[in-house]
Amino acid sequence: MAPPPRFLNIEDRPADFLLLEHHLRQHGLDAECRRVDSYEKLDAALDGGHWDLVISDFSLPGAAFQQMLARLKERLRARPARRLPR
Repeated sequence: MAPPPRFLNIEDRPADFLLLEHHLRQHGLDAECRRVDSYEKLDAALDGGHWDLVISDFSLPGAAFQQMLARLKERLRARPARRLPR
């Protein structure tokens, strides 16, 4: 059996993260989800292994989205990055 997909969620609000987790499970996707809310935690998560999907909030206190996206692109060179409209 294949391991569950790993989703990294860049989100400052724990309630929004829990809502995402609940929605995924409600629709049958038993993914391993992890929330980070700072550059330091993002780097630690990226150092901790492979992520199948990174989902990011556009607005994080103390972090600029464009800088966060640049950091992701630098660290995950083989992965495409897309910004989805609200």
